Amino acid sequence: MKSFIELNPYDARDLMNALRSQEKNGGIRKLRIAIEAEGVKFKINENMWSPPMGKEVQAG
Repeated sequence: MKSFIELNPYDARDLMNALRSQEKNGGIRKLRIAIEAEGVKFKINENMWSPPMGKEVQAG
């Protein structure tokens, strides 16, 4: 069975705010996503990694 990472509304809002901020300040040149045991982390351009977000859920 396949799984995916699901962000709650607060994590989704935080990610969107970070993306918008970077877009306004020179644009998004790179987005990195790290999958870890406690969730996913995002790194926009060369900024710091976000805290772990989301949880793994089973598709279906």
